[in-house]
Amino acid sequence: MQANTIGRVKNVRLSASKPLSPLFEAIVNSIDAIEERGELQGQIMVSVSRDDDLPGMKEDSMAPCSGIRSD
Repeated sequence: MQANTIGRVKNVRLSASKPLSPLFEAIVNSIDAIEERGELQGQIMVSVSRDDDLPGMKEDSMAPCSGIRSD
């Protein structure tokens, strides 16, 4: 059985007030999977990519996030 993952992702509607909900959900699912396997030292790695700093940005501000990935 094959799933149209790209189509499913495109159809997901995110709340503007909770943009990180999918990340939290993925982390909770990862924790559950580690516990189910009986791992004592499981590891979850998440990488956040940011765009290059824009001209005129303040030093204490961060460039927009361009992607989140788990390894």
